[in-house]
Amino acid sequence: MANKTYTYQDLIRAYLNVQRFKNAHPDLKEYHTELYGRLSTFFEVDFEKVSPGEDWRREALRRLFHTTINCCRNVSDPFEGILEAPKEIADLYRVHGERLAELCRQLRRQYFALLCDLYKKMYGDRGRSITSKILKRQGFDDSTQPDESDYV
Repeated sequence: MANKTYTYQDLIRAYLNVQRFKNAHPDLKEYHTELYGRLSTFFEVDFEKVSPGEDWRREALRRLFHTTINCCRNVSDPFEGILEAPKEIADLYRVHGERLAELCRQLRRQYFALLCDLYKKMYGDRGRSITSKILKRQGFDDSTQPDESDYV
């Protein structure tokens, strides 16, 4: 793996993956939990913890952030995962499948954009980043990311 640069957007993606792989194979769960932990420490942001003395505005933003995380995780395409189907379902897929898949992609992108805006309102964008090389020196090798298709 090349020397990847991680930003606050990758912190958000890492948190989404922690949620996504919460009940997955231990290899996937541990990798994504560890990456999130390392990025969380670097950015000094833990989406799981409430900041002491949080005012009502920040609390409202945090709640919207977590609601958006759940919405992003729950976007689905009814045809996803269907490998074989009767003609009636294949016909429905031809009519609706591509459009539904595209709408799901658009909705995920829009949710992610909202998550990024919420992050900036709550924590600001200080332009910080961390690289794979630094993470490796700190004991985390991101090149060991498991291929999720190996666990399907």
